[in-house]
Amino acid sequence: MFNREVQQIWDDFRATRAQIKADLERAVQANNIASPDAVDPNALEPLKSGVMTADDFEAFASRYDGNATMLRLVGKYAKEAAGADANPNSRARLNVVAEAASSGKSLLEAF
Repeated sequence: MFNREVQQIWDDFRATRAQIKADLERAVQANNIASPDAVDPNALEPLKSGVMTADDFEAFASRYDGNATMLRLVGKYAKEAAGADANPNSRARLNVVAEAASSGKSLLEAF
């Protein structure tokens, strides 16, 4: 009797764990899909302009933390800016922003 109950508990646990894992995978996938509704059109012009500094990109990455679509855009433009930046310090900062933002992580998570 006891062994049957133990087996049932483990079976229930495994089923619940599998369901939680599947739910989490769906949520992560849904969050990482680019969404046109998540784009802030007011941010696109400064991003595309080529005048933003490493400070600006870091501020944008913080501002759009939690918005995977905008973070990916910030990462794309930060990477382009890093490639054109002659200053090794700001280029390194831009690369950190680009890497973190492109992965959809906040700067704090990436650190």
